[in-house]
Amino acid sequence: MPGLAENADAAAVFDKPSGRIASTEAKGAVTAKAVRDFYASTLPQLGWTRQNSEQYRREKEQLRLGFAGRDGALTVRFELAPHQQ
Repeated sequence: MPGLAENADAAAVFDKPSGRIASTEAKGAVTAKAVRDFYASTLPQLGWTRQNSEQYRREKEQLRLGFAGRDGALTVRFELAPHQQ
């Protein structure tokens, strides 16, 4: 997303028999609403189905967005994991 810069030190990837688990963070002078709106319009184009404003699902994976900090100095955490039924 424009306005966010990835924190490479926060990236982690694990492969498990049930699927991959990955997480990363990005920081920027953005608002949580702008992040939610951006991914609500972008992720469906990549095959993700919105479950709620911070969770998406594609096939057997789920993507969660998490927020820390405040608008204007926001950290966004992206977590990819196997979908739990």
